[in-house]
Amino acid sequence: MRSPVAGVVDARIGRTIYGWAARRRDDRPVTVEIYIDGRIAGSAPADRYRADLVSQSPHGRCAFEYTIPAEYHHGSDYAIELRARGSAKPLTNGCFTVRLHPPAYYDTLLRDILRNGLWALAGAMAEWQVHLSGWFISPKNAEGRITVNGESSALPIGSGNGGWKSPLPSGATVGIFEGSVPIDRRTDQLRFSFGAERPFHPLHDYYYPLFDVVMPEPERRIRVHGNDSEFTFNLEGYSTAIKLNALAQRFAGKPLAGLGPVLDWGCGCGRVGRFIARNGADLYGVDIDADNVAWCAAHINGRFTTIAPEPPTSYADNVFGAIYGISVLTHLTREYEALWLAELRRIAKPGGLVLLSVLGNVAAAREGLLEQVLSHPEGFVDLGRNPAIDLVTQGSAYYRNVFHQAEYISRVWGHYFDILTIEPGVIGNYQDLVVARKRM
Repeated sequence: MRSPVAGVVDARIGRTIYGWAARRRDDRPVTVEIYIDGRIAGSAPADRYRADLVSQSPHGRCAFEYTIPAEYHHGSDYAIELRARGSAKPLTNGCFTVRLHPPAYYDTLLRDILRNGLWALAGAMAEWQVHLSGWFISPKNAEGRITVNGESSALPIGSGNGGWKSPLPSGATVGIFEGSVPIDRRTDQLRFSFGAERPFHPLHDYYYPLFDVVMPEPERRIRVHGNDSEFTFNLEGYSTAIKLNALAQRFAGKPLAGLGPVLDWGCGCGRVGRFIARNGADLYGVDIDADNVAWCAAHINGRFTTIAPEPPTSYADNVFGAIYGISVLTHLTREYEALWLAELRRIAKPGGLVLLSVLGNVAAAREGLLEQVLSHPEGFVDLGRNPAIDLVTQGSAYYRNVFHQAEYISRVWGHYFDILTIEPGVIGNYQDLVVARKRM
């Protein structure tokens, strides 16, 4: 028999649950009851207005929200179920598990994330000057400064929140900076560091190329990078290439070019691949964006191929000595992730390195999403569809916003690879980088 009530839990942001419920035959508001571990913990009237719900209720007043009480915020897993009062069945999407923590837990976690400080950089080139702007948070009991090729920049410092969105631990502050720095014409790159006597975290340094490098058109950069800035496209692409080589050197004793054929999985329009190819790598690249793949094939020394959103690729087993994927597993469902991890394992050589970026706690802290991300005990958090490449995916749900916890990576990815390290926030000082190895 059809239920007299329709309803959906359509969002959960940390401790607060959002949804709607409406009667099929009349306009009387529904009361939604919330059960925690099988016991009723509270209720909420579904009588709030939401413009998108006019089709469900004549007046659009059938939304509800409920905040899980503080007594359940101590790190345990709780089974949650939401039902319309009098119904034995849950609302659609109304059964899930949460894990919430007290405020002190997030404060401690933020202190750990910021123990080496954190900073973000943007800029623009003008003649023989570079105009820099950004923000920084110094480590506890240290005062950081920004250097360019080892020289103090003396940039004007102000106060503000920059791009930081989480509440800061006591004693921590965000500094913002903006100003211009002359460029030494004798050098072929700029290294931007944040530290005191030395960088607080060398893998959080940024690098900018002063040599000529091919540049894709603005519309291509937007699809890959989210904006059309040539400066940040070069800054993040070159910085990533240097960090990939540094980690390959640490774990394999060679830069990527020395490990055999290298696959740029999700090559886009060569943000990173331009620099890996310049280092002499036997470079291959694949992407679902056929237009960007064609651009790479025409402008970068390598072999580039369009692939389908799902594996397999056309490569034989055991081909690549190194595979890297930047901002790919940040956007795939768990099912597609499993398929692609298996495929990357298949085409990597035994002992080959696989370097993959993910959104982790640094990104969650920067976006004010720590509580939301950590409230999912399974450690894989899908925050919904990402429309950034709708032109490529035809508006499908393939491209998502996905966060990973380190425990999930160790537990799940460990079935496919040996996990060598997870470097927090080293890609763009935002994404984590997982370094894995195919077992011999």
